[in-house]
Amino acid sequence: MPDLRMIPSPDLPRAELDARLRALGYARAGDEPRTHLRYRLRTWRHPAGSSVTLCEVHVTGERYAWVHAEALDDLSQALGALPRAALLQGADAAPSPREALPWLRRLCLLEYAVLSPELREHLTRALTDSDLLVRSSALAAALCLAREHAVWALEVVAKAETDPSLRKMYARTAKDERAKLNQPTAPAAAKGGRKPRADKKRAEKS
Repeated sequence: MPDLRMIPSPDLPRAELDARLRALGYARAGDEPRTHLRYRLRTWRHPAGSSVTLCEVHVTGERYAWVHAEALDDLSQALGALPRAALLQGADAAPSPREALPWLRRLCLLEYAVLSPELREHLTRALTDSDLLVRSSALAAALCLAREHAVWALEVVAKAETDPSLRKMYARTAKDERAKLNQPTAPAAAKGGRKPRADKKRAEKS
């Protein structure tokens, strides 16, 4: 079964979403309260093996559905899912980066691992806006992207930030996160790099 993200209609109440999924044969499988990751998760499962997890992102006030199913059309209709084209059209039509923020938040949740050129352009505009609130809100949205894209956003906002203390904080965080991204994975390190200290000590004892 394919796995993908969907953006439920923001006008769809949680109770109505639950009722629609139950009508398709899904049953609630449990809830996870808000965590240190700022998400609240609610999962529905179908006897055929498919599942839907609603992820509510408290820091941005948006949500997405993680879908593992074959009958995607039925689920898309039940969720009132917003297609990427509609989200992008909303961002394009916004008169300013501030008005585009709701669309950018949803696009970040939808695209996640694959940052499109269109979303990158919109985020760059918002991350370099003259309004601190717009920059901060855009960064909060971008931090919901996969790590490599979140680091890119930190680097962009660090260069554009006019407040010295914020610029220093963003730059330091971006540098630290970039260094973590550039660290070799464990298999790569084992091939050509130094052994970790603990491994070295064990090797010496043997």
